[in-house]
Amino acid sequence: KGSLAVLSWKKGESELANDQFKEVLDASLSYINEFFPSLSEVEKTRYWQQYKPKFLKYYSFVCDQANENPAFVGQMLNYRIKTKGLLLSSSTRIRNTILSSGDSELISMFEQWQDQKRMLSTYYSFSKEELSEQKINLDSLERAANLSEKQLSELSSDFSGTFVDLDLDYAQIASKLKQNEAIIEIIQIPDVLKTGSSNYVGIYLDNAKVEMIRFQNAGEFDTKYYRLYANLVKQKLEDSYSYDVLWSPIDQFLVNKKNVYLSPDGIYNQMNVNTLRSSDGSYVIDKYKVAYLGNPKDYLTIEDGIVQGQAFLMGYPTYSSSSVVPLPGTKKEVEMINSTLKTGGVKTNLYTESDASESTVKASANPSIMHIATHGFFLENKASDSKVFGVTVDYANDNPLLRSGLLLAGNNDVSDQSFDGVDNGVLTAYEAINLSLSNTNLVVLSACETGKGEIQSGEGVYGLQRAFMVAGAHALIMSLWKVDDDATQKLMSALYKKLMVDKQPLSEAFRNAQLEVKKSYDHPNYWGAFVLLQ
Repeated sequence: KGSLAVLSWKKGESELANDQFKEVLDASLSYINEFFPSLSEVEKTRYWQQYKPKFLKYYSFVCDQANENPAFVGQMLNYRIKTKGLLLSSSTRIRNTILSSGDSELISMFEQWQDQKRMLSTYYSFSKEELSEQKINLDSLERAANLSEKQLSELSSDFSGTFVDLDLDYAQIASKLKQNEAIIEIIQIPDVLKTGSSNYVGIYLDNAKVEMIRFQNAGEFDTKYYRLYANLVKQKLEDSYSYDVLWSPIDQFLVNKKNVYLSPDGIYNQMNVNTLRSSDGSYVIDKYKVAYLGNPKDYLTIEDGIVQGQAFLMGYPTYSSSSVVPLPGTKKEVEMINSTLKTGGVKTNLYTESDASESTVKASANPSIMHIATHGFFLENKASDSKVFGVTVDYANDNPLLRSGLLLAGNNDVSDQSFDGVDNGVLTAYEAINLSLSNTNLVVLSACETGKGEIQSGEGVYGLQRAFMVAGAHALIMSLWKVDDDATQKLMSALYKKLMVDKQPLSEAFRNAQLEVKKSYDHPNYWGAFVLLQ
């Protein structure tokens, strides 16, 4: 079984090889269900990294065999459904089962673990010299937090059940799809030889069939074609290449389809397919209603409405550093939204200037809507002994959740901050995970590049996106590139009007708001920066 990757697939052998693969993968899923409940997230990540290559090898095998054995494609999709976003879903499940258990002792332990993580986020701002001077052993604190998390997982295993639903298959999803609907699952298959390139394939699913989608030049998606797309969007230039390469192979399958559910991977997490323009001048958004899903199975539980509870609105923070540019447009944005929500009967809490602080965000508890308008950031790995946005670079390089965040009131000079208190004006993704958002229908991060982060094949984006989803948000609107203030105000104003006044479903309201802004700003740089993940 360990030599499956080097077998020669001769005619008549592929079915046997497929059965051997399935035996190994089914056993792997059983092991995950058995051992995940007793592991911390760090240990789950390491454990999954041991098993993940087996699934990727199977995907490569199916890609080779799909023409001769089309039934393998459905089997591949089944494994994908069971494992995509596995670490994200396990983290979310443990958190939700603990908080809804009614077990006061368990909840108290969870809150203690959160305090340990808050303490760690504080000490990540200290240099090694500062830690030594104050006799702080960071490794010991990390081990203690890791042990607490393990204990929580073990104690909550009776509530959490299995992590992988072994009985779920694509046919259950297909049976719910309407005639005009289709799901596209994108799969990035990293090169096992570590050459830096990946293969990309897609799986098309509707209520009648499941098929493989093949791309040309997929080995250059991560490099040449993503850089081309990103640069043309940034420079506001016409893109006559990306549609043919990144969308046309998908479009061929979408005959008579209107609603497309895209489950992205790899570079598809960092681009908005709605902004791809065909040779006839039309964009994908003009032809299809595209909705983003984390996993095809999310179609079964998607929520497209907004419960009119209480809204948390924050914008125009008072930055303490002269190096951080103020954003007066965000004040106008949240004030307009505040007025629209009130017209729609929603109670609101509005925070601006000095009140738009990190501590205010952390004190929020399950608003139905959370809207934050400010500066966002994501930092690539860098070699340095300095601090960036309050975090020592050495620690940030090891954890992408420390390299992504929001700037709020009171943040000091971005190159040299200290954590004298818990509120330093920088809400990192690492900290955002601890927010209470399990009953929050929608989070809008109206800031630059809030959708960016470190991409991990099959696991999505490690950054603010992941943090707010783990915290419990049911839907998230985020940006993929630097946004124009005026266009963003128009987009957000239109979105909330269509949600609260016109009573449109969330995905419809978001698309219609983009189309409205598109009338004033033709280039997708203005109207296509934001995406909705449900």
